[in-house]
Amino acid sequence: MWIGGSQMSVTALYAMALPPELHRLQLESGVGPSPMLAAAGAYTALSAEHAAAATELTALLAQVQADTWRGPSAGRYQAAHLPYVAWLEKTSADCAQTAVAYESAVAAYELTLATTPTSAELIANRTLRGVLIATNFFGINTIPIAVNEAWYAAQWIRTALAMIAYGAACDTAVLSAPPNTPAPMLLAPGAGEAAAAVGGAEAAAVGTLGAYSPSCSPRCSTSFGALSRRLSASLLQRFP
Repeated sequence: MWIGGSQMSVTALYAMALPPELHRLQLESGVGPSPMLAAAGAYTALSAEHAAAATELTALLAQVQADTWRGPSAGRYQAAHLPYVAWLEKTSADCAQTAVAYESAVAAYELTLATTPTSAELIANRTLRGVLIATNFFGINTIPIAVNEAWYAAQWIRTALAMIAYGAACDTAVLSAPPNTPAPMLLAPGAGEAAAAVGGAEAAAVGTLGAYSPSCSPRCSTSFGALSRRLSASLLQRFP
């Protein structure tokens, strides 16, 4: 994860070897933090979508349990969908954590920009050095040249340390983002083929419920179908 124009690993040796002008160029090149902020916003929205879906499915399961549906099929229906509720809740938390990781990388980038000398300051320093050297008759500019070089050396070290900290912050953000977890299967063995014979996504969703209980009410089937469509649209936006 790197917001500037370079994606090289920022080791201490690499950071100290490059002049501050090049580090600043790497920070200022590229597209900046806008895509990272957009990704963080998308993950935040996706987290809210999964949390809402988990709440809706939990309410649906509670309604089924409180309704007149009894028997082994009702128990199998509950057992089949509880892992899916847990997956929705976990994915919601994972998306929120990923959004925080992206925002942390952006914060590290902005802090590095703020704590390192600008390109204009560095160019002005090097320009002044050239003028001082060119007009150093009889060594009259020896002390100003030394002051100029001392400032540049301090900025070199300051920029290198800032880049090392920035690289460490980006690595931490990458490691803190959890991997994607696939959703658990809801279909019983052989139910997928039976549902496919009916045809259509809605028929497959209703067939899934029927695989667990032929007595599932139309109200439950319709509610779960709407929930499935909303989740599918949300996941397609995340993984086009």
